[in-house]
Parts: sequence; structure tokens; C-alpha cells
Amino acid sequence: MAHSRTGLFWFIRNTNGDGEVFGLWEYESPHAKSGVMILDSPFEHWFIWEREPYRAKLPLRVLDQDYFAFPRGRVLFDISRNRHRIYCDPVLLAPETKAQIKAFFQLEGCPVIWKTDPHYTTQDFQLDNLWNDDL
Repeated sequence: MAHSRTGLFWFIRNTNGDGEVFGLWEYESPHAKSGVMILDSPFEHWFIWEREPYRAKLPLRVLDQDYFAFPRGRVLFDISRNRHRIYCDPVLLAPETKAQIKAFFQLEGCPVIWKTDPHYTTQDFQLDNLWNDDL
């Protein structure tokens, strides 16, 4: 198995417009989804955002906001393809942001598949419709 890390992250912009990755990862998670050959972490964004010691690593200026107010994503490992899958908010797909995410997870030089997912959005209309079964 390749260098596999799984976890979750946020990309939080500074007051000067630059951004930084905050998150949590682990090596070779034992939490593989049965039968699909995908390694995932047990971490949940909502839980990590609200709990110490994780919360202490976030910038003070964001602590009064909800976890879904910031672009976020999740890193999984596809065993069958021997590469990582990074699901994230579409606003994070700029090359420089992708490089920062890869650096945070120490995935430089590793093959990665980038995907978007409606669960990782900061767009109000998508958030409003995420749980709307009438659409």
C-alpha cells in the first residue's frame, strides 16, 4: 500500500487574503469501508470543529462561526487505484490551494484524484438544498 493518509480539513483565509489549511489526519486508517477498498478516517467536521484539543488549533477569529462557513474537504485512500481521493468544495480547486492541501497531508509527489461533493460547499443555495428532499 502506498503512503496513505486520510482525514479532513478546512481552508481558512487570513485577513490579508492568503489561506491556511487546518485539519486532522491519520496514517493507514483501519476504518476501510467494507467491500469498496476505500480507506476513510472516522473524523467528522462538525465534531472536530466543536471539540478540544482540535478547536484550540483554529484561529480565534473563526471560533464563533459554524464549521460549514469555510471551504472544507476530506482525504480518502483508494486501495484499488493506489492513490488518494480528495473531496472538497469547488472553490479549493485552484492549483495553489491544491498544493497547500497536498502539503498539509504530506502528499507531494503522490497521485491524487480531485473530486467535488455537495456536502463540502460554502454556497448558501447548495447548503439550503442539501437536505431538501422535495427537489
